[in-house]
Amino acid sequence: DRPVFEAGLVDAGRDWVGQAEEARAELYFRDEAGARKARVELSRRFPALALSEPEHQQEQDWNAVWRASFTGIDVPPYFRVIPPWKAEEDALRASGRAEGGPGRRLVINPGAGFGTGTHETTRLCLMCVGLACTEWAQTPGGVSARRVLDFGSGSGILAVAAASRGATAHGVEIDPLANDNATENASLNDVSERVHFWLALEPGIHDGPYDLVLANILRPVLIEFCSELTARVRREGGVLALSGLVEPDVAPVTTVYRQSFASRGIRFAEEVMMDGEWRCIRYRTLP
Repeated sequence: DRPVFEAGLVDAGRDWVGQAEEARAELYFRDEAGARKARVELSRRFPALALSEPEHQQEQDWNAVWRASFTGIDVPPYFRVIPPWKAEEDALRASGRAEGGPGRRLVINPGAGFGTGTHETTRLCLMCVGLACTEWAQTPGGVSARRVLDFGSGSGILAVAAASRGATAHGVEIDPLANDNATENASLNDVSERVHFWLALEPGIHDGPYDLVLANILRPVLIEFCSELTARVRREGGVLALSGLVEPDVAPVTTVYRQSFASRGIRFAEEVMMDGEWRCIRYRTLP
């Protein structure tokens, strides 16, 4: 009754498999003997299960099959996310595209960190990055004068996206393997000097203020770190984007963040962005 998604505890109401009337699973074994032994045991323990006969799976280069299927994701008009193996052929569609095109190219190598642009929450946060950078470009100092914090940075895609537009970006991610992946992605996009990753929020480094704070995680983590995140947003003209949420998550998250802003005497505007069933709450601090 406490299912785990990406190491974050969420409500049992988010257990889509448990709610399904029917579920199907494919089990893979090293050899036919192992498959048949498992089939006998499953049939004994769960008589109601419908079990197929074992089928031989032809050996393939599954990594090559997957690579062929992942050709990139557009988040127009701001970004186009592509894997390294598509970078060369996509060179003609690099940065500096016309308005209305797919946007600045981001090269992201899928690895241990979450975030390649295929998930709705990542796309929503990339939209927030694009919106902010477009606005900053029209202000004194431009994008290069801005600081961005990506809390739960995963693959580093959001921090890298901000850095690719000229901002200084900090990523915080508790998984060291994900940070390795994020550091590689920063290098792939030639922004290593403008983006850095840490395992935790570090006093003296991540004190803020940040012009944009991003957190694409899960509801319990967003609620737990509410004070830490609101404290780091610039008091006037700062933006806070919270994602990793579905509709039932919006009310409990907005409740605690409204209270946190109010306790600091900060006025704000709030909007909810949508992509399919997923939500992103975007706050802008006001004078």
